[in-house]
Amino acid sequence: MELSISNLNALSPDTLSPRQREILAVLLVAVNDWPSELIDLGRYAGEIEELVGGSANENNIRLFLRQCNYSLYAWQAESLSQLLDVFPFYGPNASLPDIIHDIQAI
Repeated sequence: MELSISNLNALSPDTLSPRQREILAVLLVAVNDWPSELIDLGRYAGEIEELVGGSANENNIRLFLRQCNYSLYAWQAESLSQLLDVFPFYGPNASLPDIIHDIQAI
């Protein structure tokens, strides 16, 4: 089952740990900056993997941001720049699907 954006928005902050609140806040800002409407985080991860040409991990995202044409990919770059803030919670080898899997338990 995919993690719905509307379900994330509906979570009560009182039920989340400070770490969970920070991670979800980063993800929601990043998703909001994405240029197309997204229904779930799985689709977001898939679109990022397609854009960066591989795994949606910190290294690939940083590489894309160094090489991208910002006049063509401004919104994607803004979203990815925001998303980078979630990787310190998980370490350098984590991918966005790994992170999504982890937060599905929330």
